[in-house]
Amino acid sequence: MKWTLGILLLASLVFVWVEREQLYVRDPLASVTENGVERTGVQVYLNYNNEVLLEQDHPSFQLRLMQRGNHVGVPARIKCIHWVACLLDAPLATLVEREPLTVDAMDARHIAFHDANGMQGLVTLR
Repeated sequence: MKWTLGILLLASLVFVWVEREQLYVRDPLASVTENGVERTGVQVYLNYNNEVLLEQDHPSFQLRLMQRGNHVGVPARIKCIHWVACLLDAPLATLVEREPLTVDAMDARHIAFHDANGMQGLVTLR
């Protein structure tokens, strides 16, 4: 029994290491603000590179992926365990539709972005 659990643990760790750029884990302490107002009902998931996936829990149930290089939009293929983790199809995800957002700054603590209408957004991590 110990061997089986050890092998499963090792296999899980190898999977996480190999898929670290595609695996997004929920950050329960993260927050999202737009124009200085905190948005409620938005779950923040982040990966190894501190790129984020935003999931809105109430209607309109939006997904928004923000990756380095202004790769912003709705991912085409995604598998999620709700409120725990999500797995995308590739390190640079395939997008169904691109969003007209521009990522201004992306570091280990904050992601600042804006859109063409002048909306300023900030994602604060951990």
